[in-house]
Amino acid sequence: MNRLTRETFDRKLFHTFSNKYLKHDGVLVLRLVAINTNDVIMGEIMVALWDSFKRAQDADGGIFV
Repeated sequence: MNRLTRETFDRKLFHTFSNKYLKHDGVLVLRLVAINTNDVIMGEIMVALWDSFKRAQDADGGIFV
């Protein structure tokens, strides 16, 4: 995959993660957590959510994309 194709895919995947996996409520909760915690904790939460999303993508054959 060349650089532009990879960037487009990553952008689409993140859009799917935020709009279909987290949805508005999830994004709101993450913003509230970010305001009330430090960057390390927020990063750990995001990594856990992203890993969960990726596992769901792999298990379901890309159901969210």
